[in-house]
Amino acid sequence: MSQFEEGLRQASARQVRIFWIAGGICLGVVLAVALGFVFADGVEIRVSPPDAGHNAEIRVKQGIGLVIGSSAYRIGDEVEIEVSADGFQSVTQPLAGDEVAHVLEVRLSPLPARVGIMTEPEVGGLLWSVDGELSALGGPLEIELPAGSHQVTARHPFFQDFALDLVLARGEQFSELARLEPVEGVLDVTSVPSGATVRLSGADSGATPVRLTVPGGLHEVEVSHPGFAPTTETVRITSERREQSRHYILQRPPATLQVSVTETDGQLLIDGQLLEDETELTVDAFVPVQVVYFADGFEPVRETVTLKSGEVRRLEIRAVSRAGVVEFRAEPQAEILVDGIARGRTPLDLSLPAKELRVEFRRNRFRSVHRTVMPAPDRTARLAVVLQTEQAATMTEAPREYSNASGGKMRLFTPGQIRMGAPRAERGQRANEFERDVLLVRPFYAGLHEVTRGEWAAFSSLPG
Repeated sequence: MSQFEEGLRQASARQVRIFWIAGGICLGVVLAVALGFVFADGVEIRVSPPDAGHNAEIRVKQGIGLVIGSSAYRIGDEVEIEVSADGFQSVTQPLAGDEVAHVLEVRLSPLPARVGIMTEPEVGGLLWSVDGELSALGGPLEIELPAGSHQVTARHPFFQDFALDLVLARGEQFSELARLEPVEGVLDVTSVPSGATVRLSGADSGATPVRLTVPGGLHEVEVSHPGFAPTTETVRITSERREQSRHYILQRPPATLQVSVTETDGQLLIDGQLLEDETELTVDAFVPVQVVYFADGFEPVRETVTLKSGEVRRLEIRAVSRAGVVEFRAEPQAEILVDGIARGRTPLDLSLPAKELRVEFRRNRFRSVHRTVMPAPDRTARLAVVLQTEQAATMTEAPREYSNASGGKMRLFTPGQIRMGAPRAERGQRANEFERDVLLVRPFYAGLHEVTRGEWAAFSSLPG
């Protein structure tokens, strides 16, 4: 045999050996699986309700196992099966191996139907009810319902009630477009004066009195009449209040009064009300307005004005000053200041505003005198004073008697001539106490009584 033929024979023998080895391995696997089924735990799966059990599908979801018909076999540990059926929610169940009589009861829950209802027109605030129970509030309805018959209703104050009867299957996807019909209402509009133009939601709707048919909803009512201020209101027509009536009393447009005064220190009253900072105010048209102005030193101003609707009028008040003559006299001559302003020297006659004024009589080295005066147009006022020197004024203000710090009584002696001493006939008169006249040139205080020892001790103990 040649070397080539020998090589072919050996290759063929190797292929035969590989075939027999692979066949042996496959046979071992088959035998192992067969033995596993022989010794594996078989569990019968009973699915309820009956209509779910008829078309239930069972599969191994996790672990090593096998499903044959309605039975499941657990070969490895931690085996889970999944049971599903059309129209029902799937259930995952572990095979623990301790099921009673190798039976596992699995109950499937029906899938709910999904209901979606849109509305035309799209509105919010809908009250959705299912089988008489409130279910949702808002716009479109999105809800899950169990299979079977149901009634869905929708309520809205501006629309007629909507109702829909449904028969739903398990897991059904239902959608519907609900067409809402607005409620029909009535609006009666009257006004004073009559004949006013009525606009409803921006559209001309006749003249008062008028009866309007309006759909449910919010409606802006505008009533206007020449020469009167328009009025606007929002009226609500609902299923519960379909008939509405409105009676409008139109008002004349107000007027504007602008007031200016030449004297800013006075008081301005409009119809008895004091105006603080305002000089422009709104007043009723065709109604007399009383304007009064007071200022010190000026004649009162009283005016009555009547304005038309929408009129803007400017009223300028020119106050006329009131004055009176005041005569100023002083001894000796003095300078006159009125409210702090120098006006001349006495004798002086001045025409001054008829209001309370502060007057000062001033002279160097003399005590100033202050007075107040109220000039009057119908009479002449007179102010006459006598000025005192500062020393004389101080003496005038000094007390006639006082008690000093030691308790002794002191008396004031003013400049002038006095008689000292005692007459000879006076009891206790001494020889050196003869009478004589003395001229005092300066004021001084002297004690009424002799100084006691106690007073002297108190005096000498004082600091300084």
